[in-house]
Amino acid sequence: MKAKGDYTTFGPTMADLFADIPEGYTRNRIDPALRRVLNKAADRLVAALPDRLTRLAEKQPYLELTSMMAGNQQRMLIHLVNYDVTLDGVITPAHGVNVEVAVPGGKKVESVHYSGSLSTLKPVKFQSAGSRIRFQADEVGIYGLAVVELH
Repeated sequence: MKAKGDYTTFGPTMADLFADIPEGYTRNRIDPALRRVLNKAADRLVAALPDRLTRLAEKQPYLELTSMMAGNQQRMLIHLVNYDVTLDGVITPAHGVNVEVAVPGGKKVESVHYSGSLSTLKPVKFQSAGSRIRFQADEVGIYGLAVVELH
């Protein structure tokens, strides 16, 4: 671990404490006991907040999803990062990824645009289900971005 100003990097100097670096992140090789604890915590969160989570609808072991809301609450960004990469840097794209987005209270979704190939965003169809929408990301190469327009 090395301090670099306002942030800290983790690398080989922390391998004795975090033996799963980078295997746990990039190849889904995480300590089984830790995996059970993390899965249980995630399951409890989904059970407690089923309609308030933006998440992947099915298990995708190499994908990470994060969301951001613009300050004016007119736009959400959904980021998908694909960690299915070999040590040589070869990415295996994910296909047909179902995403569930929690829509903020009082808002309606106007449109969803997506790209999973670092190219121009294109409109995608979405289905509304109460306070959530669902759409399918056709591909997630290295990175995918969805822009959800709200009104």
